Amino acid sequence: MTRVEDRFERAIAAAGLGPVAAVVAVSGGPDSIALLDLAVRAAPSLGLRLTVAHFDHGIQPDSAEVAGWVAAGAARYGVRYLTRRVELGAAATETAARRARLAWLEAVADETGAGFIMTGHHRDDQVETLIMRFLRGSGPAGLAGIQRRRGRWIRPLLDVPRAAIAEYLVSRGLTGWQDPSNGDQRHLRNWVRHQLLPRIELRLPRVRENLGAAAGVFGEQRDAWNDLLSELPGLQLRVEPDGVSVAADPLKGYSSAVVRSLLKALGFRLQCGLGKSQVDRLQRLVVKGHTGQVEDLFGGARAELAFGRLKLFRAPADLRGYRVPLAGPVATARIGDWQLTSTVGVAPPVIPRVGFETWVRQDAGLFVRPWHPGDRIRPIRGRGTRLVVRCMQDNKVPRSRRPMWPVFEHQGVVVWVPGVCRSDALLPEPAASAMRIDVRPR
Repeated sequence: MTRVEDRFERAIAAAGLGPVAAVVAVSGGPDSIALLDLAVRAAPSLGLRLTVAHFDHGIQPDSAEVAGWVAAGAARYGVRYLTRRVELGAAATETAARRARLAWLEAVADETGAGFIMTGHHRDDQVETLIMRFLRGSGPAGLAGIQRRRGRWIRPLLDVPRAAIAEYLVSRGLTGWQDPSNGDQRHLRNWVRHQLLPRIELRLPRVRENLGAAAGVFGEQRDAWNDLLSELPGLQLRVEPDGVSVAADPLKGYSSAVVRSLLKALGFRLQCGLGKSQVDRLQRLVVKGHTGQVEDLFGGARAELAFGRLKLFRAPADLRGYRVPLAGPVATARIGDWQLTSTVGVAPPVIPRVGFETWVRQDAGLFVRPWHPGDRIRPIRGRGTRLVVRCMQDNKVPRSRRPMWPVFEHQGVVVWVPGVCRSDALLPEPAASAMRIDVRPR
């Protein structure tokens, strides 16, 4: 049997990851303790710069003690440790806990500049997930199971059985915290683990290996549809900062079965699983919808038909009531779903009218806020003022995005709408020292 250490290093190599900063998600359970130990041992040869991240849900009464235990372990390894505690309470659902944890881990990766986030998912997690999804009626994409790598998330132990991880811990003299809720069979996963799978194995001893092979087949199908989104030229797939979109009209030329599979693949691109009812609504949106129509999907995801394109995106952060001053000539800030950076440099001879960067005088007092209906702007080299919403329409900003679009104002007058229009106010002299502002969707 291949050693766990070898499987771990092979998984990292297969992901094509060179020397990089990495976040190790450590719950304190046996799987994550083994993951941390493996990562620390492999770090010198792989060039990994590690940060241990522990999320305390505040669900278990001894969760603070577990957090302290993980912190002590990170200190023994000499690895940076970050933690966050929230008070979800004992009534919190597994879904709520998972969403809060994943969002925080993403934030930790941003803060530390990590190239990827490692989790301790193993082969038995994969098998249990496949059974649960089948019982809940998942389609081929869901039955492909947990991915070994998705974006910057990587699961280097996904091919390793739970029993092999337990043996590794014993060999290393390590232990992990046993979550008491893992024995509560009111949770579907625990019932599958402790009741259903052992009974199936009495009849089919190789059920775990067989399900793993089936996941591989479903994974190939999912990847094929995902590739078709890019390879069918008429679809004009665009991966955008806040979502993905395709040309809507070409979808009408395919059979219903093909359209539905392509829509599911589009949802997969957004990391949003689409059930039958959601695909039904998207199909109706494509065939009978009107421009500007929006459909709510699942987990904060939305779909919009706008300017001949079908877009799936995450609901933008709510910026209503937001109005803050630009913090000096050199600053970096996040404004909802936008990243703002200001620097000092030499102003160019021509300031672009449309774009996501602009230049203003250094002494300019600017405020950032969301767009308001009725906002007007005096465009560079234009005549009079125009409604900002008209400028947005000209630049094909979907209706759903407009209320959360950032606007820069000076003394109550709109000066700049990133990606939409620049006014003739606060223009610096050519070659003068000035403030450059860059705004990008995150």
